Amino acid sequence: MAMRSDNSMIRGTPEPTLPRITSKYLLVINIPLYREKDGATYAGQLWFKDLAEHLSYLDSFMLACPVLAGTPAEVAVSLQSDSRFSRIQIMDLPAPRSLARAILVLPQTVWRLLRAVRSAEVVHAGIAGWPIPYGWIVTPMAKLLGKKLIIIVESAPWRLNAGSPEGFKSRITASVYERLARWCLSRADLAIFTQDEYRQSLLVREPERGHVIHASWIDKDVIISDAGAEVIWGEKIGRNSSGLAILFVGRLEPQKGVAVLLEAIKVVARRNIPVTLDILGSGEFAAKCREVSAELHGSTRVNVLGTVAYGTPLFELLQRYHAVILPSISDEQPRIVYDAYSQGVPALASGTAGLRDCIHENRTGWLVEPNNVNELSGVIERAAGNVEELRRMGMEALRVARSMTHQQMHLKRQLLLLELTQPTAAWAKPK
Repeated sequence: MAMRSDNSMIRGTPEPTLPRITSKYLLVINIPLYREKDGATYAGQLWFKDLAEHLSYLDSFMLACPVLAGTPAEVAVSLQSDSRFSRIQIMDLPAPRSLARAILVLPQTVWRLLRAVRSAEVVHAGIAGWPIPYGWIVTPMAKLLGKKLIIIVESAPWRLNAGSPEGFKSRITASVYERLARWCLSRADLAIFTQDEYRQSLLVREPERGHVIHASWIDKDVIISDAGAEVIWGEKIGRNSSGLAILFVGRLEPQKGVAVLLEAIKVVARRNIPVTLDILGSGEFAAKCREVSAELHGSTRVNVLGTVAYGTPLFELLQRYHAVILPSISDEQPRIVYDAYSQGVPALASGTAGLRDCIHENRTGWLVEPNNVNELSGVIERAAGNVEELRRMGMEALRVARSMTHQQMHLKRQLLLLELTQPTAAWAKPK
């Protein structure tokens, strides 16, 4: 099926034009760049896309991050392919592959970060990252040197859940990370969170100071029109005799709820419900997914698709399904939610903190208790018998997507940065 993206029918108001940020801006992050011998520097595809959005409103941009030698194994884009990246100053940080190595090179890391912070006016850091979150290091630097400090919280991977290893060490690690995250955030001049639970639990002093901006990577031009979505849904309902088609997209690991999904689909199979579950991703549960796929030969089927590049191939694939399924156990907000919404596809998901914030019950999807096989199998069975309801929720999800683009996410951040760096300027704030 060809992807339809007739944006002439997308309703909405033009995005406001705001002044650019003129302050010297430093982004400190654990996400690596890759550099070949000839000096060509590469970023992962989505990381490149996000960096480009920063450049759309930042005049002076320095990036401090690990730099790995050689060609990246993942899909990557050369920074030299876009002239805007000539304005980025890159501060190479060591790229340790273990905690022991990170401790060994810590003096070098601290010295380079200190040089970068000294030259900046605004410091942007995170409180997650392996092996050591750089936010722990730059927070005291920024405050002692009188710099504006911004912390954006997109995930809390240290937190324990049903998919986490148990034990004394894990509990101690989680406690240390949580305390240091709260300490850093208590000293931030601007704190942004991708979900309200992070704001409430991590910004323990005056949580109202925090701002919630959901994470989204979709561009306006990939969002299909209402007319296009109606045609696609008509085709899907027309072939409904083959049963419900649902898609899982994500890392095949415990935190994503893959184990509970596989158990739930076995329950659905025993009930002889016509459902096709396609699994897109890679990870430690890939072999188990293939095993379950080989076991099922009746009305319920599982297909393991491997991986698909983010972009048009993924969006075209999404259009084939009645729903995406997100059985996550951790509290992060998976990117696939808004990706699916952009194609008029609703979500069947665990009611975790991150998913409750972006999936509205009975409007854009259905939520179930996390890590509950019976509830997850039940919502799959419910979806199989209520495809028209999925169509209704898919159309509502499409409307939500139009206000949740990657550009709009950065526009909201830009507005907060202007308020932080130019609080007395007479610029017009968008309503």
